[in-house]
Amino acid sequence: MKTLNEIVQAITSPSILDELAELIRAHDKTFPQEETIYHEAVEDLKKTMSVHSVDEYIRACQTEVVANILYAAYEGYRANLVNFYSPCATVFPRMDFTDYIRDHLIGHFPPAVDAYHIREAFTKTLPEAAWEAEKAISGYFTLLDVYGPKLAHYAGYELANKLLPWVVPGYREDYSQTAAYRRELEKYMGYLPA
Repeated sequence: MKTLNEIVQAITSPSILDELAELIRAHDKTFPQEETIYHEAVEDLKKTMSVHSVDEYIRACQTEVVANILYAAYEGYRANLVNFYSPCATVFPRMDFTDYIRDHLIGHFPPAVDAYHIREAFTKTLPEAAWEAEKAISGYFTLLDVYGPKLAHYAGYELANKLLPWVVPGYREDYSQTAAYRRELEKYMGYLPA
């Protein structure tokens, strides 16, 4: 059986971003080019700055996105549970994403705040010659941060459909809301994750 530390490590690991990139790559023809630009920018930055500081900066960027993804997944799970207890009050599939994910809270959790400070400190030390590489790197993580939380919210919602019957007496999936959410996500993203 996995220990709690192993479970937390699995869901907070930067490897989640590899899986996200694989999903995006399968559905966005421009993404491989963005990845190439990102990898080249990291190598360029390592020529200008210490490898250790660049690695720390990349880990901070990854941590921020992973924190946002984990938060969004939790919000999706929570939205499903809230709907079970109060189905008439829940209309999130018709809401704007920034409203139902409570976007104003993204980035305000200790791991994300710490990562933000590391990232900011690093960018303040960059020479002008490295600004373009840093811009390409931050653009890549912004792209992951645009896709990731939306897909994670949906994954959290669907996870709740599967897990809540095991832990909440009387839980039943709201097939109507689930179908509406699937339609909205597919309309927005152009696909549904498997």
